[in-house]
Amino acid sequence: MKTALVIAGGGAKGAFAAGAVTYLYEAYGRDGWFDIVGGTSTGALITPFAALLGDPSLAGEALSDLERFYTTVTTRDILDRRSIFTLLFKPDALNGNAPLKRLLDAHITAGRFAYLNGPRAPETYVVYTNYRTGREVFVSPREPGIDPAGFRRALLASCSVPVYMESTRIRGDVCYDGGVSEILPLRRAVSLGAERILSVRLDPAVPADDAGPLERIDQVLVRTFSIMLNAGLASDIERTRLINDAVLAKDDLRAAFADDPAALGKIDRALERRPDLFGGHRRLVELDLDIYPDTPLTGDALVFEPAVMKRWFREGYEKARERVTRSPFRDY
Repeated sequence: MKTALVIAGGGAKGAFAAGAVTYLYEAYGRDGWFDIVGGTSTGALITPFAALLGDPSLAGEALSDLERFYTTVTTRDILDRRSIFTLLFKPDALNGNAPLKRLLDAHITAGRFAYLNGPRAPETYVVYTNYRTGREVFVSPREPGIDPAGFRRALLASCSVPVYMESTRIRGDVCYDGGVSEILPLRRAVSLGAERILSVRLDPAVPADDAGPLERIDQVLVRTFSIMLNAGLASDIERTRLINDAVLAKDDLRAAFADDPAALGKIDRALERRPDLFGGHRRLVELDLDIYPDTPLTGDALVFEPAVMKRWFREGYEKARERVTRSPFRDY
């Protein structure tokens, strides 16, 4: 089966996903690796590390860097807190993102990009939101004209939380967090031909109803993003399940009329009118390999504390062990 790994956004909670990816490789990497890897926001940051695991010669260093990235960085390693004076001249965001730019420069090197750009790597994609058009933009290292700097800009845009972080300019357009438009970018994996999708979410299946204190602007802002992300996540999952159901229904219908060529031809012509659901060679058959925490990890995913993220990393590792009990890279 053509397999895909799709990772949701969630700031510092990406440590949970990093732990899950580490377990998947240690437990099942000997059987192969994902054909497609994609993510949004912090999931986009994890995506190139996860894709590098497709090459045994790069895997050890990639795993080490992934764990270090999500267990040792602090908020100051990600953001520059803007002073009141700076905000008078740059009032678009509370924080600058120069430290994160430096981290991306250090980790998304020309050598690593060359692998991601090549035919042996998984099909890799990240998503950000173009605020001029209001639409999501998917970027792959294999795109014509994309270079390491362009891919790093896409990664930076994908995890730039509006208001909290400054925007990223791409071809003159203001661009922000991919989670604004698609928090768990499953549809792209489907369009790339994924037959089995393993997703990593950073929030429980049922969102928490305890918002905590809402007395300051930052608390209200964090809660606002939490509500938006939970709603978007539910929509992303449900939309992909509908596509999955439609594809399976198409197969059942064709099988029922397999001995009636005339009827089968009419069915195929009717289904071809909805290529968004039934067309092409889509064969998504498994969408239940889903890893997520049992309880909320934090109410503020924009605070990076190494001691806390180490715990989340271990939780993700153990939850992947619990949820994925057989190799995603074998047919059963």
